[in-house]
Amino acid sequence: MLDCELCNFFKTKNSELKSEVVCMCELTGFVFHDKVEDYDIEYPCYSFNLEIMEPKSKENAEIEFDELKLA
Repeated sequence: MLDCELCNFFKTKNSELKSEVVCMCELTGFVFHDKVEDYDIEYPCYSFNLEIMEPKSKENAEIEFDELKLA
């Protein structure tokens, strides 16, 4: 069973039909047309390689942090 409903990238998407709830993985673009627990597949993101990038310098990191505080 997929635990995508617990993921921060799992979002409800507007559907043309009001009675239909469509969800989507913002990371991969995979659209869930059925309930997540009904899928018998690997996670849509199982083959994604995510890389955490470190700032080039401490000064750049401080500037970016200050900009985030202002937002």
